[in-house]
Amino acid sequence: MYLEKVHSEFMNENHSKMSANYWTSRVYFHKQSTGFESEYSVSIQFKGRRERFKVGTTSREIAGRIAAEIYRSLSNFGWGRTIAIYKKGQSTFTGALAIGEYLDAVRKNWPGKQITLDIYTRFLRQIVSDIENLDPKNKRFDHMGTGAIDWHRRIDQVPLSAISDGKVNKWKLDSLAQAEPTEAARNKRKISINTCLRNARSLFGKRIIKSTGLELPSPLPFAGVDFFGGVDQRYFSVFDIRELLLKAKEKLSLMDPDSYSVILLAAFAGLRRREIDLLEWSSIDFKNEMIQLRITDYYHPKTADSLRAIPLRDRSVLDWFKTRKRAQGATDGFVIAPDAPYTKDQKLDYYRCEQLLERVTCWLRTHGVKDSRPLHALRKEAGSDIVKRAGLISGAAFLRHKSPTVTAMHYSDYRIIETPNFGDEADNVIRLEDYHKI
Repeated sequence: MYLEKVHSEFMNENHSKMSANYWTSRVYFHKQSTGFESEYSVSIQFKGRRERFKVGTTSREIAGRIAAEIYRSLSNFGWGRTIAIYKKGQSTFTGALAIGEYLDAVRKNWPGKQITLDIYTRFLRQIVSDIENLDPKNKRFDHMGTGAIDWHRRIDQVPLSAISDGKVNKWKLDSLAQAEPTEAARNKRKISINTCLRNARSLFGKRIIKSTGLELPSPLPFAGVDFFGGVDQRYFSVFDIRELLLKAKEKLSLMDPDSYSVILLAAFAGLRRREIDLLEWSSIDFKNEMIQLRITDYYHPKTADSLRAIPLRDRSVLDWFKTRKRAQGATDGFVIAPDAPYTKDQKLDYYRCEQLLERVTCWLRTHGVKDSRPLHALRKEAGSDIVKRAGLISGAAFLRHKSPTVTAMHYSDYRIIETPNFGDEADNVIRLEDYHKI
């Protein structure tokens, strides 16, 4: 026994963990209740997590080589990919799966748009940071120094099992308590909290989990967390859109035509910010008076419903864009700020003509649009006008919502102008001239 120990120390003295010789003496036959397994296993610890791997051989030398391969995989690719390769059919959950490891595995198999994953990840990190109190001094916003990087690192080391229903429900109530003590402010905060939860929970859908090859803790994060109910998300206008458009025509059409174009596209076509940013002349059908968004090298729709045709029947708006196209001498290319370069692999919240969009936002705010997203408020005005005149079905089609249910959550159908008729008004209602007799 003593000689075996000396031999083991000698064999491992000058070998790194990347070497098979390091692991040869560390593989073992795992003991079960019915006896020892017939093939070697190895336990490997890496970045605070420890896992046992069945290496599938009775040869110590081969087992050592496989163990070294596993460690090299961990060093190069992390736990997610290594687990998927070397633990097929084996139980992978030890209770210590970290958030960073899970996000790495999700990222490697993500089928959708990168910006969507970035949004989901941002909201998940916000919740975890709050429930674990990982950023008491708001260092997450330190992008010039190491604050943001350190914040990400601290979150990535938190185990998934820490996202318990109790902690998240407490976070909900604590976040709501920070709102001003008015019903309007509490309603607004509830909407924000629901948005945060909805995005973070999207990372734990069945198909996403399956794609990682990992086994997650049970119950899953957010499984027992409900959204706030009774919130009112309907849009109610607080400014005069017609007066605003007249001011825009007067102040911007000559001095800042690109800004005026942005406002017209949001107000008359209900386009979203990214749709405006990447709109090309080929998408405007002047003959048939419509905008037909298409998948291009630059633009990828939010959903397939975003590709519906948008009528553009206002003659003055069509004439404006015909004039702008002639002024640019364009047959194709971007409608707005055509000289602004497009950067491939756009990051979260990045826009090709960011400065122009911010300029429009500032102008709208100074002219009475107090919404948190002034440009989007113009889209809401457009949707509200369609719903008011033609109903929810037409409004849903114009806004390119997936279903009228979504439209109904955000807009009221003002066409309901009748009141219940319960008989002769004179018999049921006290007249004003008789009021003094009561």
